[in-house]
Amino acid sequence: SSRDYLTVTACNFVINCFSVKHYLTNINETRVATPRQQTFGTGDFIGDRYRIVSELGRGGMGVVYLVKDRNLGDRELALKMIHPYLIANPEARKRFEDEVATCLDLNHSSIIRVHHFESSPELHYFTMEYLNGKNLAQYLSDREGDISPFTLAELRAVLLPLLDALSYAHKHTIHRDIKPENIMLLGEFPDVTIKILDFGIARTMSTSRFTQTAQGLGTPYYMAPEQVKEAHGIDLRADLYSVGMVLYEMLTGEKAVGVFEMPSELLSDVYQPFDNLVRTALAFKPDGRYQNADEMRKELSAILLKTESEKEKAQAMEEQKRIAEERQVKLDTDNESKKKGLHLKGQAAIGKRNWEVAGKYYERV
Repeated sequence: SSRDYLTVTACNFVINCFSVKHYLTNINETRVATPRQQTFGTGDFIGDRYRIVSELGRGGMGVVYLVKDRNLGDRELALKMIHPYLIANPEARKRFEDEVATCLDLNHSSIIRVHHFESSPELHYFTMEYLNGKNLAQYLSDREGDISPFTLAELRAVLLPLLDALSYAHKHTIHRDIKPENIMLLGEFPDVTIKILDFGIARTMSTSRFTQTAQGLGTPYYMAPEQVKEAHGIDLRADLYSVGMVLYEMLTGEKAVGVFEMPSELLSDVYQPFDNLVRTALAFKPDGRYQNADEMRKELSAILLKTESEKEKAQAMEEQKRIAEERQVKLDTDNESKKKGLHLKGQAAIGKRNWEVAGKYYERV
């Protein structure tokens, strides 16, 4: 269903497959999934707590299930299971546990809530709130080919809360994988709210594994240059680079790959204030970028206000021009109609050989 597909795209970082088998317990005849199964199936329980409703999807990094938590009155949750090979050694497992523990403490309206996680030699998973919405990648796909696919109001609705959430989260962790697939939009424009998905999960993998996986998913476009070389040797400015890539794509409908044109070159002079913001956000070296999310948010907010004001002025001038042109067309039409009426009256007077009256009509024409 579209609901399942949208949730899958929001949860794209989890694993490919997992070996388990079924066995029956004596407690309510519950089927429990164990590490030898080929896959988890509908009705299986994970951890004797989460009953699988359906598999929502799988990709190069993992699999996500829609589950019901029987400890919480069958509340629907998304359960994400990490493939063991991604965290095969104790150091990687410790990073995973630390990062998910940090995510458990994140409490922001624009960050998805993590509820519970479990890590053992066989199973590594966590549950999160189940979101029924569309991710930004889906919106970009739907609007592919459009020039300036998002309005300024839509940019504001997505990017300012995104930077707010990063400002909060950067006090605790770094996302490391900001991209359209990890930005979920709930509701409809202009009243959308956003949720950022998958905080810190990229840190659980080695540099080479993360880079390979990102390339396999087609998302290296959003990675900062230093992140491609050393995924673990980065700071919050790598996230801001990724936000800059998302901003550019929302503005222009294109990815900022290689030598790319500035927004004002692709759109119009009205968008010139965005050029410097893009240059700064996408600076090759971290020191040339915005140094924190608040700094970038402040400049973006100011640019949106200025651009919105200028667009409103331009639109107001266009509207005034349109009204003036319509008024002139009406005047010209009325004049032509009057001339035609006088001409007919003049013709009628000529027909009656009333030359004086006819002359007066033609004088007015």
